[in-house]
Amino acid sequence: MPVVSGILTAEPTPYKKRKRTTRLSDKEHDKDEDRKNKAKTDYTTKPFNSSKLRKKYNFGDGQVMNVWNEAIRQVEERKICAFTEDLKGHELPATKREKGESKVFGLAAQAFNVATDPSTCLPGYITGNLVLPPRGIKDAEGVGICAQAFTVGDCQPNSVEIAIADPEVNGGKFEPNSAQRRLLTKGEMFHVPPGNIYRIENHSRKVACTLYWTIIKPFKRRSEE
Repeated sequence: MPVVSGILTAEPTPYKKRKRTTRLSDKEHDKDEDRKNKAKTDYTTKPFNSSKLRKKYNFGDGQVMNVWNEAIRQVEERKICAFTEDLKGHELPATKREKGESKVFGLAAQAFNVATDPSTCLPGYITGNLVLPPRGIKDAEGVGICAQAFTVGDCQPNSVEIAIADPEVNGGKFEPNSAQRRLLTKGEMFHVPPGNIYRIENHSRKVACTLYWTIIKPFKRRSEE
């Protein structure tokens, strides 16, 4: 007859302390939802609330400000700001394009045009923006004796092509096969020195590209020195 020599018992189950859950009141729940919604807010598109600043300082809304004019050595009113709604783009002149090139043209708007003053050493300049729709092209153009600087704004990353003619090929004229090309994205810049030819193309098929440009006028011709 079998004899019981001992009893096996299972090890106790590890005890996990439970966290106490607190049920939020309706008011606390609403505050919690507000905090979550604020965290989801896209502050890159939401206008800044300037009401407190406007109470502290005097902010105007016009383009003109009172500034010192160094050329004539006196104070004058001058256009200082150019607002988006006032920059009306005009389609660039139509040119004959190569087979296979897009037929989409860009829109250019001018913000400022400051003349060179021959009585001073102050250079003149022109600034504005260029909007290239999807597959839009700024056709090849020489800058003459001016210099041009560009900043790439909103665009599809790495979709903006800048091409500059090789000055050692075909007398510096623009040729697609020999052009020096780079792809740029938002926040990047390039400039075109005097005497060069450049071309810009937006390769994106979905997103327009905005570029901000400055044309720097020469103080005087080299032959006049």
